[in-house]
Amino acid sequence: MWKQLASLHLALATRASLLITRDAFIQALKQAQIGTSVHFIPLHLHPFYRDTYHLAIDGFPAALHAYQRQSRCPCTPGMTVEDIEDVNCSG
Repeated sequence: MWKQLASLHLALATRASLLITRDAFIQALKQAQIGTSVHFIPLHLHPFYRDTYHLAIDGFPAALHAYQRQSRCPCTPGMTVEDIEDVNCSG
């Protein structure tokens, strides 16, 4: 049953340190053949809202801060212990 669902859960990776950017983190995982992506894009950065309401990039600092530091990592019931260790050690 679990394998029939497309999206079961996600693990959120947040880097508090500025030693590595979110984009560098995503690239490192990609090089380790681990798929990941940006967790969310704040509404004020979406073209419709940005352009319609003339929203500044720095107008929502908490959302921007989270956006710059968060990404999704794979986390599903079908993952083996080895898969989990691969994801954990790659970041």
